Amino acid sequence: MFVCKLNPLTEEDALEIIFGRFGKIKKCEVIRDWKTGDSLSYAFIEYETKEVRVRVRTEIDHSSSMKVSRGGCGRRVNKPTSRWTIC
Repeated sequence: MFVCKLNPLTEEDALEIIFGRFGKIKKCEVIRDWKTGDSLSYAFIEYETKEVRVRVRTEIDHSSSMKVSRGGCGRRVNKPTSRWTIC
């Protein structure tokens, strides 16, 4: 699962706490600049099963702090948002 619009200070352990409540996480990785090590403000989360991923998208779709984007995260928006986007 692709998670974007993260705070640059967000670490893997925080994402594991937040997304681990849905099911067992197989891998969680915040993507970083290879030279500086700074976060690029997105991450990939892999669950043990597809069913968990589907449940995450459904439950987050009803959340006010996060949103599910079915059109992809690559689109530009004119105004900034503080909400995470799950793709």
